[in-house]
Amino acid sequence: MASQTLAFISKARSNGMKDYQIWNELRKDPDFNASTKRARASGIPQEKIAQELGLRVRFVDSPKPKPQPKPQPTPKPEKPSFLADVGAGMDDIYSGVKQGVLWYGDKAAERSNTLLGTNFETDDYEKFSKEKAAEKKLYEKTRKESGAGMNVGRFVGQAVATAPLAGLSKGYGATKLISVPGVAITAQNAAVGGAVGGLGFAENAGQREANIASGVVGGALGGIAGDKIGKGIAKVSQKVVPSAKATAQARVSATIDDQIEIALKQSNVKMSDLSDDVIAGLRKDVAAALKSGKAVNKEAIARKVVLDRVGIRPTQAQLTGDPKLWQKQAELAKIQGAGDPLRDKLVQDNVQLAGLLDDVATKTGGKVDDAYGAASGAVDALKGQQAQNKAFYGAAYDNARKAAGNDIVLDGRGFANDAITKLDEQYAMSSLPPGVSKIIKDIEKNPQAFTLGKSEELIKILNREYGSSLQNGQPTSSTYAIGVVRDALETRQSEAMQNLLSAGGNDAAQAYQFARDAYKFNAQQIESIPLLKDAIKGVEPDKLFQKHVLNGNVAELQRTVELLNNVNPQSVADIKGQVVKFISDKAVNQNGQFSPAGMKRALDSIGDRRLAAMFTPDEVARLKDIGMAGQYLVTQPAHSYVNNSNTSAALMNFFGGIINRPGVRVLLSPLKDVADSAQVSRAMKANIVGDAKASANVINNMMLGEGDKRMIERLTKLGVIGGANTTSR
Repeated sequence: MASQTLAFISKARSNGMKDYQIWNELRKDPDFNASTKRARASGIPQEKIAQELGLRVRFVDSPKPKPQPKPQPTPKPEKPSFLADVGAGMDDIYSGVKQGVLWYGDKAAERSNTLLGTNFETDDYEKFSKEKAAEKKLYEKTRKESGAGMNVGRFVGQAVATAPLAGLSKGYGATKLISVPGVAITAQNAAVGGAVGGLGFAENAGQREANIASGVVGGALGGIAGDKIGKGIAKVSQKVVPSAKATAQARVSATIDDQIEIALKQSNVKMSDLSDDVIAGLRKDVAAALKSGKAVNKEAIARKVVLDRVGIRPTQAQLTGDPKLWQKQAELAKIQGAGDPLRDKLVQDNVQLAGLLDDVATKTGGKVDDAYGAASGAVDALKGQQAQNKAFYGAAYDNARKAAGNDIVLDGRGFANDAITKLDEQYAMSSLPPGVSKIIKDIEKNPQAFTLGKSEELIKILNREYGSSLQNGQPTSSTYAIGVVRDALETRQSEAMQNLLSAGGNDAAQAYQFARDAYKFNAQQIESIPLLKDAIKGVEPDKLFQKHVLNGNVAELQRTVELLNNVNPQSVADIKGQVVKFISDKAVNQNGQFSPAGMKRALDSIGDRRLAAMFTPDEVARLKDIGMAGQYLVTQPAHSYVNNSNTSAALMNFFGGIINRPGVRVLLSPLKDVADSAQVSRAMKANIVGDAKASANVINNMMLGEGDKRMIERLTKLGVIGGANTTSR
């Protein structure tokens, strides 16, 4: 009755009802009304009854309280019996189970309503939780006001209800607490405790989390104290925490990826830059290292990324760059017989590196044999484009000369005066070719004959004279004088053209303007591509390649490549192929030995910006990877102290010769061969495991979940784990 009343009050308040409205509704209930009358008959006023229910109601007909000399203490409620406490404890567990059933039922109802259009109620869980919470609050209040002490009965009831799960806890026996098995036992007991805590009734999600956390600590403490375990913990864990395995896997994966990211950071590489195959290989190797308790070698990870991308399997010395291992590798490779596989592998590294550069060159699609051919192809393509441009603007000028409006008269006298004045100012009149001087005088005498068409003819004459005046491509005084006249003419023409175009109706003016724009575009294109300018001047193709490709201005090279891609893409492929060949020639010596220093010099001389102007980002990255791979595979690290004089290997081979003598080899050679072969085998098996142990934080992330770590932290604060127990084992 009490729980139903309190539940009604709670629901009414949530619906916005006032306290006096709730009281009036309660009085409509016959049972409640009868109970209220009996209470009033026994001397309890209505205000007191309402207050006990948490309602603040003032009754008009209630007599005002009379002042009493001494207030009488409120009689204590009767203490709940032991059996009532046991029942309350069992109800804590069973009501929690019912909450779970109702929650799943509500979710099923929601899906049915959404998919099938049904109208099932979906708030059974919420209603039950509120009613049960009110009932338990009243129970706790009654116990407190009655002066009841420790609630042993409730504990007994909870124990009875959770007995099947409690039997799954485990004792430590001879197992050390702070050890991998000990931590596993503690974590298992904590899981059982968490499961028990999670089964109990919870008013909300926060209380359920607190119940589980308390159960975790309790389960762990109970296990440490010596509680027993059943064999079904795995099944229980799967039922209570179905996502535990996935959560653990996600935690381990995150730890592995963190270690990879830290290692790659020193090389300015991100995991997102790597292929799926490379990442998968890294994760596998890092996981193996961390699970063994060893830290990963960050230098080895960075090297492995590059070597995996180029597809070369390194030795342990090559992968780590360890000077001691490198020194040992060099001596092992010199031993006859046992060292042959290692020596062959090192020789093959040079072959593979050279082959990788050949592969890049092949994939460019270049077909020419040398730089001369590449530059010749580019020049031919550019000249072909210029020939098309010239034919286009030539046709535009021909069309303009035939258009109506060529007979329009320009200011001839003004042009002649401008030209003569500027020539006199520059003391250039005497340098002007006689033919040009005569034309100016004729225009001055007969300005009416200076038409739009005649002005264009004069421009053509001046351009021809300008070219003829050059000596070995260099301007002369005549060249300068002709340029002064041409500038004066172009100024007068521009003024006249603007007036004609503004007025409209002159087809010749419009046609000349179009032809001039086409001519200007072609001239600007030549000016922006120095390779073409030098080619027009007759510079040899091989020199063009050296000057304008390998050492050219980046912006000019970009414009050249863009134009060639539009005109003849094969010429770009030829240039790229020869650039790779240039790098390869510097990187691979005549004896086939790969030179990382030579390749670095070649790449540095070209520069990243020139490479980017010609190659795609993937192609540039491939070239850089080959260079770094060569550095890792070939370059002797500092302080390795490799005995390049072969004295150590010679000594080993000397003893080997003694062993090979009749009678001696039978006894000793198997021992030496096996030992040397074992060392060579170990040297050729590369791994990223470091010498140091992994940090405790990393190991914890690999072995323990967040819940496990919080549990251990709580046990430490409680004093259960501390002192000698915290010593790592």
